[in-house]
Amino acid sequence: MSVIIENEPDENIAGYVTYTYPVIPRNMDFETYRKTDDDWKRVVRWYNEESRPEKVIAKRVKKERFVFNQWPRDPKGLTMKLAPRGMHTGNGCELWGATLYDFYRIYRIPSLPNWSTISTGSKIAAWMKEAGEDFAQDQLRQAKLEDSPRLLHPYEIGNFIETMEELVSKGKIGKPLKVDRTDSNEGTKCLYAPSQYPAPWPLRPFSIPTARLQKKLHFSHLPRRLIVHDPWDLLCTERINDKLQKEHFPKWGSKDDIIRIYNLNLTGKAKAESRVSGPEPCPVAHLYITPKRRIGSGNHSFVFQAEFELPREVLVEAKACYECALEALENSPSREVRFGKGLTKEERRYYLEKTFKHSRPFEDADLSDDRYQALMHVKFQSKPPYCKHLERGILQPPSQRVSVTAKLTKPNEDGHNWDGTRKERHQEHLRNEAGVYMDLPNHAYEHWNGYNVIHPLNDPTPVGAVVPQFYGYYTPDECNKPIKKGTFMSPILLLEHCGVQVSPETLSIDHRQECFSLLRRLHLAGYLHNSVYQRNILVQNGPLTAPPSKRSQEHLRFRLIDFGRSEKINEKGYSRESPFQKLTEETGVAYRNLNLELFM
Repeated sequence: MSVIIENEPDENIAGYVTYTYPVIPRNMDFETYRKTDDDWKRVVRWYNEESRPEKVIAKRVKKERFVFNQWPRDPKGLTMKLAPRGMHTGNGCELWGATLYDFYRIYRIPSLPNWSTISTGSKIAAWMKEAGEDFAQDQLRQAKLEDSPRLLHPYEIGNFIETMEELVSKGKIGKPLKVDRTDSNEGTKCLYAPSQYPAPWPLRPFSIPTARLQKKLHFSHLPRRLIVHDPWDLLCTERINDKLQKEHFPKWGSKDDIIRIYNLNLTGKAKAESRVSGPEPCPVAHLYITPKRRIGSGNHSFVFQAEFELPREVLVEAKACYECALEALENSPSREVRFGKGLTKEERRYYLEKTFKHSRPFEDADLSDDRYQALMHVKFQSKPPYCKHLERGILQPPSQRVSVTAKLTKPNEDGHNWDGTRKERHQEHLRNEAGVYMDLPNHAYEHWNGYNVIHPLNDPTPVGAVVPQFYGYYTPDECNKPIKKGTFMSPILLLEHCGVQVSPETLSIDHRQECFSLLRRLHLAGYLHNSVYQRNILVQNGPLTAPPSKRSQEHLRFRLIDFGRSEKINEKGYSRESPFQKLTEETGVAYRNLNLELFM
């Protein structure tokens, strides 16, 4: 359903505006949709060319995200004090709107037109209902159309994996790994016994394209043991140098493999979290690392793009067969009980089709409705043998590899600097960073539809994930083959690969404000970053809900990284003034580093 809102010139700070409230496609947010929304393009053009031309010309600041709507008040209306809570995502920010049409400026005291504040349609509509004010009928009607907050899921990489499997099966890509294919014993060469892999699998690492792992893995689903394949002995980070990377460009297989065993190291809080539904916990995973894929280095660490091998069912979502569900529905002797008496075959089919139209079965279904109960008994299929309807005739290995980043630390430096300060304790930085990832609330990793307005910004910013997904902090096992005495072996922090370092001078004002909002949301999660520099903000093409081939610079997505110096705001020992002072200082540093100005 759509509605047309027409505001009188004296009721709207943006003047006379006419638009059709959009209907957003499933698993898409307005941030992606607005690029094709002609109404919003017209509003953007008006806002930048007519509403604020002097500032745009002087500062070269063109905005595409802003608050332009005004909620008209009854001249005799009550003073709007504390408004009820509107819709929100649980991230601590009270102002959330599904689209940029859902933010308003409102006169809290109708008789004071020079004093307006920013709010959202859901908050204002809730207050108007309590106060009995129905003056703004169009806006109240629009508030009823607003979508609720919902999680956006990254692209299902199972589709990419199935495409690669088909190409490998046809012999178009991939190089086989040299193993004894008759060996039925699980060892360290590959995740499963070689005899369990159909030829040409298992493949040589880095011989086919891999997708980035971007979905969240719960702590209880992380592999407990990590077998690391490290032919160049990169885990002994003292040996890493630019010569190794630039001169050799080594290919996998040119050196004998060095295998190290690592164990998952979780904090007490992470261990205590209850197990969630999903695939069975993965006891073992494999990691492959090469100097050719080094993508970053800093004062404390080296970062590599690595291949992470997991069971296939962890990466490829189980499928429910529509045809099998229909057969189960028709053959069930208790279908009248399950679907309710009096329902025709067409009505039963309708409920089935409604469920299977969605990419994630049952996500929007009302499972308390008896008419859905028959569907709950349909078996989901994640690995062969498949039913006759889902069988594609393509070979499938029991495990697959995906791309992640592996962060290694440099060894600690002993002694003190010339000024008496202690030299860097690099290992402590990586351990602290891993602890931050394990302590952050879930919303820091989640992608939501809609926008927040976060103080001190006056413009809405998207509600994507704040930090990369966390895939485990691993420390060396004592069983590793002895190495030279005194040689350091780095722990491993596995994270989502989120792109490259930002360059603020090339970003629009909207994107710079979005980067700043990530820091403010980190503050709302209870942490100070303590190293707010452009090197610690990453950018990648989006939207993340789209396949990699469909992503572009038109839909940039950002993340904060490097929490080695981060600390909890309410840590013991802080004085009452200290957190506020530190927050203020960090906010100012971020504003300067991102070339932002207040009240833009």
